[in-house]
Amino acid sequence: MVGKWVALFLGGLTVASLSIAEAASPVVVRYAIALNATDPSTRAMAVFKEEAEKRSGGRLRVDVFHSGQLGGTGELMSQVKGGTLNMALAAPAFVQALAPKLAVITFPYLFNDAGKAFAILDGPIGKELEAEVEKAGIKILSWHASGFRHVLNNRRAIQTPADMRGIKLRLQPNPVHLATFRAFGANPLAMDFKELYSATQQGVIDGMELPITTIHSSKFYEVTKYLSMTGHAFEVLISYANKAWFDGLPKELQGTLLEAGREEARWQRREHAAEEDKMLAELRQRMMVNTPTEAETAQFRQIAQGVYKEFEKAVTPELLQKIQAAAR
Repeated sequence: MVGKWVALFLGGLTVASLSIAEAASPVVVRYAIALNATDPSTRAMAVFKEEAEKRSGGRLRVDVFHSGQLGGTGELMSQVKGGTLNMALAAPAFVQALAPKLAVITFPYLFNDAGKAFAILDGPIGKELEAEVEKAGIKILSWHASGFRHVLNNRRAIQTPADMRGIKLRLQPNPVHLATFRAFGANPLAMDFKELYSATQQGVIDGMELPITTIHSSKFYEVTKYLSMTGHAFEVLISYANKAWFDGLPKELQGTLLEAGREEARWQRREHAAEEDKMLAELRQRMMVNTPTEAETAQFRQIAQGVYKEFEKAVTPELLQKIQAAAR
């Protein structure tokens, strides 16, 4: 009889242990990026993972995927929107299709320095943009530095808009950027990042426009000859999540993810700033680098004014004017 009660007791302990183990199973956060492992934003994801897991006391487990393991940037957006992926990092071009007002931060020559850009995005205007994106089912956790975008190609150095004529350049699927480069005289086409290296190598395109850290970390210096420091747009990367999934988490875990996102962004911005100059110095050893003069840049800026007129209604003139005033 005693043996029967012992067996029942031990059986009860086993069931209880299993229930506790199940209750203690961490929430798995699947977080992806198309960029490779050496990019500052990809490395920042490790900071997010560490902070989220530590701050949650093990209630969160973050699995990071990079180098297009789960697909290109557009595919990652579709997965997050559809709920099969929890979080991703992407340029605004891939988010603004859901929230058109977000396109305002991609306007050419809008920002002159990173500090002012982040002061705007971390403040009330950034909160306004985040609220617009939330209407589309996407939750923004933080803003990363991507940097000023520059043109690299295999045809010729770009000093003036006339040098753009006829050059086939890959751009993100961003209507503002596509219109800008058509106005410059180039032949732009949208293409996912994961196809970019091989398309350039095979001569399908003449070149592209990217920030310094991406050019360096993805080794585009291996397949392009000229790097022209046009600085035509300052770009951020957005760390975002499926809003329904995020809202379904306990409040304390939502707070933990937001805190981890802030730490991730702080680390990434510092690292990006520290590395950008070093990476450019290395690119100067591998590519032919030129910088348009102020007078030549003014030609690009003048042409870009037509793009502002074309898109200001979509982002609202009021929002554009607020950002322009804050960016001065």
